[in-house]
Amino acid sequence: MALFFIATETNFLVTFHRQFSPDPQANYASFKRPSELVGPAEKSLALENETAQKDATKELVRVMSDEALVVPPYNSPNAFIMQPYVHTTY
Repeated sequence: MALFFIATETNFLVTFHRQFSPDPQANYASFKRPSELVGPAEKSLALENETAQKDATKELVRVMSDEALVVPPYNSPNAFIMQPYVHTTY
């Protein structure tokens, strides 16, 4: 689910490594990387076969889900009160 909300690269394994790997481009201070995630992430760097990369991505996302490393976002309804003196296009 986390990969859905992040810009995608050539494949989701690249996206994973840019955002969540042990050495990411964007380091989230609140994101703890357990050993269950670090080991497979490092091994996946050497994969060249697209099928193997897809399988590795599934495993990595499953670890993130199982360890509750990502909290799914939710949408809460909002109400807006408009006054006659407030101009808007919606």
